Amino acid sequence: KTNWLTALQTCWDNHVFTKGTFKVQSKELNASDVIKFVANFNKQAQVYHSLTLEDRKFSVANSGIDLSNINDVSKYLVNEALAAGNSAKLLKVLQLLLLIPSEA
Repeated sequence: KTNWLTALQTCWDNHVFTKGTFKVQSKELNASDVIKFVANFNKQAQVYHSLTLEDRKFSVANSGIDLSNINDVSKYLVNEALAAGNSAKLLKVLQLLLLIPSEA
């Protein structure tokens, strides 16, 4: 529940900023208010990202895969990408990884 509420608040804050009017509850923000608002937004974003990272770590840790086995990890990633319809995105990432020079 907390993750969803944070995500919704973050989306709303992002919407307010992209509109460019900087209005909160029909009140024009001065420069000081904008700085405070941006600081609060950044804090909310950091909390949201840390919560999603922890949630993902928990999910992966409880998935039953051996994180020290490259074959298990790669199979898990492929299966998750296929299930979510993101196989093309995973393929692009893997193709970019191929460009990283190997240390000989």
